[in-house]
Amino acid sequence: MIVPANSTSAVRLGVREQRICFRITAVSSSATSDPSLPACTVAPANPTGLAARTVDGRIGLTWADNSAFEDGYEVWRADPTGTWSELATLPANATGYTDGNLSADQTYLYRVQAVRDGGGSDYSNLAAGVLATAVPAAPAGLVAMYWADMWGGWLYFDVFWTDGSDNETGFRIEASDDGIAGWMPVSIPLPGQSYVHEQLDLFLFVGGFFDACYRVVAFNSLGDSLPSNVFCTGWGGAPQDLVATAVDRQTIDLSWTSVARSASGYDIYRVTSGADWEIVASLPPDATSHRDTGLAAGTDYQYIVTVKYPLNDQYDFYNQAWSSVATAP
Repeated sequence: MIVPANSTSAVRLGVREQRICFRITAVSSSATSDPSLPACTVAPANPTGLAARTVDGRIGLTWADNSAFEDGYEVWRADPTGTWSELATLPANATGYTDGNLSADQTYLYRVQAVRDGGGSDYSNLAAGVLATAVPAAPAGLVAMYWADMWGGWLYFDVFWTDGSDNETGFRIEASDDGIAGWMPVSIPLPGQSYVHEQLDLFLFVGGFFDACYRVVAFNSLGDSLPSNVFCTGWGGAPQDLVATAVDRQTIDLSWTSVARSASGYDIYRVTSGADWEIVASLPPDATSHRDTGLAAGTDYQYIVTVKYPLNDQYDFYNQAWSSVATAP
């Protein structure tokens, strides 16, 4: 590679665990210097599988050494404020470390990095440890929502909650069809988090719908907290079998089948030829019919019924059901 005059450094992408050597030659319009002595290095592979456990009032760390070329390892720790600092420098081939400088019932995060020649690998995964004297307090204020990126083809799942303790080693988000039984873990976020954002393939849900109830549990080495509140939400679930029937000269009845168990309500939209869609009713989640009155005789009307979920203000095609045109007689 070529760098500008007076440069004293350069950067080149390399492959981890592969030796690479460099030498420098100065050039001008009329001459080229002799090359420098070569300098060689290897970018080490990052450690993986970092785990933390409590041992005799200390936190023991273990990880997998994936590099054959590291000079050593750096162990980093984040204090309860989230500030990272280097905790220890270890020799090559190290796969463990014990941290004893700790306060009880405070969560600590750890990461490990392989180092060589003044540089480092990517950091390992994060691991949490705590010298717990009690199980964590329950999280609170859980809310969940889905929203769709129709152009990108993704369905996004967002969960928010309030962390109720300082001594958890993690959280467990659980899902249930009915919010009562059959709870299954769906995500294990790190301690201190109060937000999870996951990306799902929208095309897995095309033509269908998805809804469930959620709760979050904090845990540490002594056990689980009580679960948070339960929050139910979903995506899709368009009303099925929408029918519009003219009753008299000014009245049309709408009926549909509800399939969205976690709906918070329905909005009904109406349009006539040459006009804009307007919302004519907002109904509760158990609604399966609506009577539209005060209509103009001899006019064609068309309707859409959209399902709503808690916190979800976005409507899309999969939340809509079209009726046949009904004419007030």
